[in-house]
Amino acid sequence: MSFALGKIFWFLTAPANLLLLFVAAGWVLLVLGARRLGHGLLALGVLGMAAIAVLPVGAWLLTPLEDRFPRLDRVDEPVAGIVVLGGSIDSALSAARGHPALTQYGDRLVAAAILARRHPDARVLVTSGEAALLPQGHSEGPYMRQMLIDLGVAPERILLEEKSRNTAENASMARLVAAPGPDDRWLLVTSAFHMPRAVGCFRRLGWDVVPYPTDFMTTGRGGLSFGFNLKAGLERTHLAVKEWLALAAYRLLDHTDTLFPGPLTTGPSAARP
Repeated sequence: MSFALGKIFWFLTAPANLLLLFVAAGWVLLVLGARRLGHGLLALGVLGMAAIAVLPVGAWLLTPLEDRFPRLDRVDEPVAGIVVLGGSIDSALSAARGHPALTQYGDRLVAAAILARRHPDARVLVTSGEAALLPQGHSEGPYMRQMLIDLGVAPERILLEEKSRNTAENASMARLVAAPGPDDRWLLVTSAFHMPRAVGCFRRLGWDVVPYPTDFMTTGRGGLSFGFNLKAGLERTHLAVKEWLALAAYRLLDHTDTLFPGPLTTGPSAARP
């Protein structure tokens, strides 16, 4: 139930949808004679789109997420396994075309393949099912597995979990498949903006994974810059707002222990090369 409600809630609160709703409602109210409220909603929608197009709103919101965990250049300690989360494959398109089709988050799989080469004794666990509200029978996991094989990872090293629909289920189902020992060191690969929530879910289950963020979208420098690209601005703002709302929702649903999970000072994930 929470999975479906989350999908519906996000559809209603996505920045692009809200701004378009403000504009449409404003026009309707103007036609109906409610000029003051109509002008207010219309201005809110138009000015919101202008701000997102001109200012780096999305980057401002994404940077704290991406900077939460540092990128590791290498891990010298023995690595038992590598968990790579889904999102890097368009499963519906892959099914239609007959081969894995990468999304904008394809760097997750590339990073996992590189790590697998650096740590030849580590297992590689891919975890992703079908995240659509109305499933079409196209699980992402098998396509992720095939892409890793194409990138040079031996098939016998790959563990497959293909039922999870969201980050919380990624963590719980991956843990069942991996059955990690108390002293095992597992690396977690996902996009940098997604890492705080992902790490929080794994820690909530007592699995202290070592974050390996990838797919960075910001420079990390912040600052003020100007441009005019509504499409790119909306995409980044959409992504960032969704992630911040998801962090709050996961804390409320007890999927994480803290609102904004961060680095630890002790344990496997605290180790640095």
